[in-house]
Amino acid sequence: MDWSCKVTVRQSLLKRTLRSRGMITFGALITLLVLTHFTLNFLCWFTCEVVFKN
Repeated sequence: MDWSCKVTVRQSLLKRTLRSRGMITFGALITLLVLTHFTLNFLCWFTCEVVFKN
């Protein structure tokens, strides 16, 4: 294996891990957004139903 081949292999591996890590981060962000959205909706409903009914 010559040096340039090693470098390209390493770079492609790095790119692949970065891409998959980016996808994981993207998925986590979307999940967080959805969760916060539902939590906020639930909190609004909860306060309206429980707090203001009294």
